[in-house]
Amino acid sequence: AVRFSGREWAAALVVVAVGTFVRLVVLGVMARANGESLAGLLGKWDARYYTEIARVGYFHADIPTDGPVYENSLAMFPGYPLVIRAFSFLGLPEAPVGMTLNFFFTVVLAAGVMALCARMGAGFAARIAAAIVVTSAPMSIVFTMPYTEALFGALLIWALVALSDKNWLLAAVLIFGLSFVRLTAIDAVLCFAVMVAFNAPRQWKAWAGVVFSALPLVAYLAWSS
Repeated sequence: AVRFSGREWAAALVVVAVGTFVRLVVLGVMARANGESLAGLLGKWDARYYTEIARVGYFHADIPTDGPVYENSLAMFPGYPLVIRAFSFLGLPEAPVGMTLNFFFTVVLAAGVMALCARMGAGFAARIAAAIVVTSAPMSIVFTMPYTEALFGALLIWALVALSDKNWLLAAVLIFGLSFVRLTAIDAVLCFAVMVAFNAPRQWKAWAGVVFSALPLVAYLAWSS
């Protein structure tokens, strides 16, 4: 494994702090130009579902729908709402809690990008550039909204780092967590299986890790169906 120091974490923090500030300023200007509020824009679309699920669960979300609300809310995996709920114990509103958590998840994501680039032989400047590109991609405002992208990205990128290091146990744990967050975790499970097939085809513990990593995904799909 390549050594990953506090300098990288500090750089990731700066990249995300500056990027978040720029995104909020731009969105604030757009909100004002369209007669809306910044908070209102940050709480749009799926953010309403995640915060409502965190607040009252899948079946009582206060969102107008044509049919039962769970027909839409069950499309959202439980990992991110559960994290919001766990950090709302002080009685703070779910939306600000989700946005605050996402700031730190995005820092972890940026650091993971730098760690993965380090394993590819990139220098410090190139690692910072990669972190900027990933965390400032089109629609990166979802890293600030109460959306799953920041948590999913953080878990995924560090899972890729673990796979790069052939650390099957850590990869299994991270992808297990990933499987609670989004359906697209299936891609990470498949990537894990391919890595094991090529690098550890006779290690039963590695294959057990692949199966373990997919359990939340399978369990939630079975329950929600």
